[in-house]
Amino acid sequence: MKIGKFGKYLTFEVYMKPPKNQHGEEDISVKCLTFQDLHRNVSSRVTEHARILKKHKTEFGGPNLSEITFTMTLSAALGVDPRKMLIQLESCVRQGKIGYFIIGSKKIGKHKYIITNVSESWGHIIKNGKLVSASVDVTMKEYL
Repeated sequence: MKIGKFGKYLTFEVYMKPPKNQHGEEDISVKCLTFQDLHRNVSSRVTEHARILKKHKTEFGGPNLSEITFTMTLSAALGVDPRKMLIQLESCVRQGKIGYFIIGSKKIGKHKYIITNVSESWGHIIKNGKLVSASVDVTMKEYL
């Protein structure tokens, strides 16, 4: 089941299907690439002007760019290659990939977003340095 996506670069999905193996028996196939703790920050610029013996005067300066943050848990046990996904996220940051952030069938905000920061935390590493779990915090900023 598709949950959402970021442009054509990331697809958030959860599914479990029983494909047939080479002997015609069913093998359970699982994939879970989703996020948690999504936060969206929408703010504006407000300036205060000091006045002698009076309260400050405020002035609306316009909207700021909105920002989205969320955490992804990457696990080989859930059908995701953590190292491959970390490389893909890093590539999005370094190449300045932009796209709409969509949850379900609805765009979040009116404009596209760009991934500005990826902070990774490696979990379990097994034989030959294979990364089997990781957590990554992603920050996106509105792109005009």
